[in-house]
Amino acid sequence: MHCWTLVLNEQFEIKQEEGNDTPSVIAIPREPADMSCDGVSNPAGPDAGYNAHKGPHCGLGYMAQIVDTYAGDDGPAHETAPRSPDLITHVAGRGMTVHDGHRLPDALGDLADRSLTPKVLLADSRYGSADNMTLAGERSIDLTSPARTAKGGSSGRLTHEDFSLDDVGLGVIRPDGVAPVSTRAASAKLQARFDLAICKGCLNKDRCPVQADKHDGQFARFQYTPTRAQNQKRRLCESSDAFRETYRWRAGMTRPCHA
Repeated sequence: MHCWTLVLNEQFEIKQEEGNDTPSVIAIPREPADMSCDGVSNPAGPDAGYNAHKGPHCGLGYMAQIVDTYAGDDGPAHETAPRSPDLITHVAGRGMTVHDGHRLPDALGDLADRSLTPKVLLADSRYGSADNMTLAGERSIDLTSPARTAKGGSSGRLTHEDFSLDDVGLGVIRPDGVAPVSTRAASAKLQARFDLAICKGCLNKDRCPVQADKHDGQFARFQYTPTRAQNQKRRLCESSDAFRETYRWRAGMTRPCHA
């Protein structure tokens, strides 16, 4: 009974209808966007949830994090030597309401507790956050993961990745080759200042993150974080043959770990 009450409260808005001699209670279905993704949607599986990004129409369920080993191709000698078996080294089942990237610390902790810490860890972009990269580095793990797609790129807007890096790798140069008048680097934020007159005459100003029309004076400021600059360097690395050779074992199949 308690579980059914939770379902009714989370999926329906309970209202008391006035106006009659005998007040009645009615249940109005809530819109999917108004229901919590970690609520009880099915009393038969109260812990099951749905992915908040994809929505409830994709179904309820659970998420499993799996780490397993793989045997790479080491050349002609590898073809004659016995092939090492692929082994599953970590499995964890969780609800679908927590982002994949937040599960990596638990997986690495479990592997370390059982002396199974990998040297190389291949993972998809959801696991490649700056925090996870730092955590893996502290554990002497080479976490190989593509950087996530820059926000705004899918809508046709210019992003930080459309600007090229300067020789130091932090300052940015406009897509048309115009360099900033000055740059400033701080621990939390980086800044490039462009000539405002040039920016206001740019054909891309309406889709540019510099937003020249919002500035007055002589300069237009473009502020970004060190993480964005680091992600751009990672994307440049991802276009290299060395990255593709390493990551092909993850890109073509579910083989997230090389012990």
